[in-house]
Amino acid sequence: MVGITDYGIEQMAKQAYYAYGSVTDHKNYQGLPMPEWENLTYKIREAWKAAARYCWNEGYTWKLMHKPGK
Repeated sequence: MVGITDYGIEQMAKQAYYAYGSVTDHKNYQGLPMPEWENLTYKIREAWKAAARYCWNEGYTWKLMHKPGK
């Protein structure tokens, strides 16, 4: 099984956060400017990391289930 480090999850979460901002003109769901990653609260960073971890795990599972020729 291929794993990912905590650092890797954090980097993936940060990239996802900034990807979200690139679509919303760097505004949050309330229309307010998005803070820099480092200025997010601990809980919000953890939420983004949980989402990234879930996507990583689902992607890994999807690859296992969709092998060429099956």
